[in-house]
Amino acid sequence: MVQSQCGGYIQGGMVQSQCGGYIQGGMVQSQCGGYIQGVPVQSQCGGYIQGGMVQSQCGGYIQGVMVQSQCGGYLQVVPVQSQCGGYIQVVPVQSQCGGYIQVVPVQSQCGGYIQGITVQSQCGGYIQVVPVQSQCGGYIQGGMVHSQCGGYIQGGMVQSQCGGYIQGVQVQSQCGGYIQGGMVHSQCGGYIQGGMVQSQCGGYMQGVQVQSQCGGYIQGVQVQSQCGGYIQGVQVQS
Repeated sequence: MVQSQCGGYIQGGMVQSQCGGYIQGGMVQSQCGGYIQGVPVQSQCGGYIQGGMVQSQCGGYIQGVMVQSQCGGYLQVVPVQSQCGGYIQVVPVQSQCGGYIQVVPVQSQCGGYIQGITVQSQCGGYIQVVPVQSQCGGYIQGGMVHSQCGGYIQGGMVQSQCGGYIQGVQVQSQCGGYIQGGMVHSQCGGYIQGGMVQSQCGGYMQGVQVQSQCGGYIQGVQVQSQCGGYIQGVQVQS
């Protein structure tokens, strides 16, 4: 369970790094790096990434299993996540901006045409899938729903950044009044209660495996906080 923001060499299990030259290990996260090789890998900026469970935001060529990329020329993997890209063809895919996406299941934030199963989109003309993930939308109802802006969202596996009322199991929200359930993610909120809670700004948090960047009081197991007055738990990183 290592976390590093800037470093030359990191080797081990469950490694997180934001800037580094070479990273090799399991469950690696890196934001800036030349070469990353591990299983599984998370990277935001990198030249070449090869491995299972890869996440990358910026990169020229990515080839692996379970890849996430925000900016990239060509991605080919199973399954893929990309925010910005020219052509993506895999199973399943996540993309925020792209010309043509065709996969099962698909996640996209901005795109012209999306066709698949399990779609995430923030901005898009046409979305046709089961189940649907969307960051901006009027009304979404179903299983595996993701929405950033919406009046009412009801379903399982819900993600929302802005919304009045969210009710479900395994909920992710960045801005909201009240969230109740297991696997809750929130960036801004008054009260959060549940297991596996992530929050960037909040008054009170109570749960197991809590991650918070700014908060007054955090109590739980495996707590991560960047800004906070009091942290109490096991395996604390701040």
